[in-house]
Amino acid sequence: MEVHIRNADFNDFDELIDIVGDYYECHNLNESITDKTKPPWSWISEKNIINKLIFKNNRIIGFFIARNIPMNTHLHSFFIRREFRGQGFGKRLLEEHWKYGLLNNNNIDTFSLHVHSKNQFAANFYQKHKYKKIEQFDSLLSKEGGLGNWARNCKLKGQWPLREGIDLYSIDANEATVLCNNKI
Repeated sequence: MEVHIRNADFNDFDELIDIVGDYYECHNLNESITDKTKPPWSWISEKNIINKLIFKNNRIIGFFIARNIPMNTHLHSFFIRREFRGQGFGKRLLEEHWKYGLLNNNNIDTFSLHVHSKNQFAANFYQKHKYKKIEQFDSLLSKEGGLGNWARNCKLKGQWPLREGIDLYSIDANEATVLCNNKI
């Protein structure tokens, strides 16, 4: 079994949209994900964005899209094809996300992400990997460090607090380093 990871490019979008569609169908979410001119697809050339794909036998089986802001790397999208879940590919891709943030975000102290509250499978996955649910109080806006920077970045974009039904999770960068088994 050949497994490898590489950066995504524009030519990968149709397959990524197919993978995301699998998730949206499963959770009966009505959000459109097919417009390649809108986020997250329009972010591909931004310098603080990383798009990584995981392959098994030359087939894309998952991907993530993350953004670096000062002291935080935020995981915007993370998907593994349904038939490949539970086989360790998500863990491998999550470790790649952590390694990227640790190597490319100076003074990083947190990793954050958000999950649809309907998606208990994803919440369980992240909690298994030591993410903790963070309450979205306005006091987070004045917090020092990565999570505060993330919240203020969201507020600047008119996206704070997160809309109803979206939960915030975070893991300390030191803990992510340990979980990566120092494979950096």
